[in-house]
Amino acid sequence: MPANGARPASSAARCASTGTLTSITGYERWKSRGAGDGDYTPLEISRSYTAARSRQWTQELRLTSPTDGRFTWIAGLFYFNEKIHSDSYAARLPDGTVPAQAGSTSPTAYSLTRYDHTAESGAAFGSGTFKFTDALKLTLGARFTRETKTLDFDRLNATAGTLTTAGAAVVPSWSNYAQWWNGYTGNLSAAGTFSGNLSRTWDAFTYDVTPSWQIDRNNLLYFKFSHGVKSGGFNTAATLPIALVAVNPERLNAFELGYKSTWFDGKLTFNATYFHYDYRDVQVNVVGPNPGAVGGATVSYLQNAARAHADGAEFELTARPTENLSLNAAVGLLYTKFDEFQVNNGGANLAGNQFVRSPHLTLNLGANYTVPLGDKGKIELAADARYTSLQYYYVTPQDTVNRYLLTQPGYTLANARITYTTANERISASFFVNNLLDTTYRNHALPAFAAGSVNGDTVQYGDPRTFGGSLIVRF
Repeated sequence: MPANGARPASSAARCASTGTLTSITGYERWKSRGAGDGDYTPLEISRSYTAARSRQWTQELRLTSPTDGRFTWIAGLFYFNEKIHSDSYAARLPDGTVPAQAGSTSPTAYSLTRYDHTAESGAAFGSGTFKFTDALKLTLGARFTRETKTLDFDRLNATAGTLTTAGAAVVPSWSNYAQWWNGYTGNLSAAGTFSGNLSRTWDAFTYDVTPSWQIDRNNLLYFKFSHGVKSGGFNTAATLPIALVAVNPERLNAFELGYKSTWFDGKLTFNATYFHYDYRDVQVNVVGPNPGAVGGATVSYLQNAARAHADGAEFELTARPTENLSLNAAVGLLYTKFDEFQVNNGGANLAGNQFVRSPHLTLNLGANYTVPLGDKGKIELAADARYTSLQYYYVTPQDTVNRYLLTQPGYTLANARITYTTANERISASFFVNNLLDTTYRNHALPAFAAGSVNGDTVQYGDPRTFGGSLIVRF
C-alpha cells in the first residue's frame, strides 16, 4: 500500500525588536506490505512477507533574532512522537506446494516476528554568531535532548526436525499456501521462540564551535569542532534471545578544517577540507556465526563497537573558462578503522576492520557545454564520470579472496546527456546514457552463513548501460 501522510504546516510572526517566531507542525502516517524471496534462487529455501504501519508527529518552535546586528541567534524547542507496529514472516514451504526447482535441503520452517516500538523525545536548542569584525566571527551552538524508547517484542518459530519447549516434534503445516503468512496451522515454540520488553531513556548534550576568518572577499578559512550523538535503539532483527539487546547512542567528536576560495573574478572556485572523526559506541550491524548462539547459528546483531575513527580530505574545483563551458572535479581521500570492536556473546574481534562503503579514494569529473541557438533555444551537452576505489559492503568478513562477493573492487561509472530547451524554457527534451562504459559492479551485498561454514552471499548488481529520454513541459 502506498505511504500517506501530511506535509508540515508552518507559521511565522515577526517583531522588529525581538525577531521572528516560527511554528512548524508535522504529521505522517505510513503503511506498507510486501513479499520477498529471501534466498534469491529458483529453489524453495526462504521467503518473506512484511506488514508494517507507523505514525509520527512533530512540533517545533523557534525564535530568530534580527539579522542586522553584530550578534545573531536562534533558539527553539522540538518535540517528536512515533509509534511503529511491524509483523515480519518467514518460511520454507514443503516441496511441491509451490513452484520451485528440486534440490533444496533446508528444513520446512515458519517464523513470525512481531513488535511494537514507541519513541518520544524533546529538545531545547540554540545557536549564535558573533561578528568581532567584518572578517572574523564565531558561531556557537548547543542542544539538549531527552529521548525515551520502548520495545514490545515477540518471536514465534517452528523448524522441522526440532522440538518444542514441551518436547514434541515440530511439524510445520499450512491450510493456505497462497497466503502462507496467515495460513500456518502447525505447532510452534521451537528454539528461537522468545519475547522481551525493553525500555530506555537517554539524555544527550550536543554542541559545536566554529570560528571563521574571511581573509578577503575571495578567501575564507574556518575550523569547526562538533560533538554529536546518534540515537540509541534496539535490535529488532533478533532471531535468538541473546540478540535482543538495547544499543547505546553513538557519540562523535568531529574536527574539520576548511578553506574556500574564488579566483579570476569568480571563474575558478577551489575548496579544500580536512576532517578527523573520533567515534565512541559506534552502532554496527553484524551477521554471522556466533559461538554464543544455539549450535553456533547465524545471529544478526545491531550492537556497539567501542571505538573507531576516520580521517579524510576533500578537494573541489569548478571552472568556467568561457560563458558556455563549465567544468568540475573533486577528489576524496578517506581512511577508516574500528579501534575496539568485540562482537557480543563471544563473537569475533573485529578491531582493525574498515567501515562499510568507505573507499580510500573517490574521483569525480564533470563538464557541461551550452550551444546557444538564439530565438530557437539552446542545446546542453553534459558528461560526468566517477571512480570509486575498493570498498567493503559489510563489516565482516572483509576478505577479498574467499568472500570476494562482499567487496567491490575499484570501478568507474560514466554518464552522458544532451538536452534541448526552447527559448521560453517551456519545453525541454533530453536523451541520456547512464553507465556509458557498461561497467559491471556490485551495488550491494549481504553475507549469509549455514552449517559447516557454507555461505550463500547475495549480491545486488548495479544497472548496466541504460538509455533513456525525458520530456518536460512547463505551464
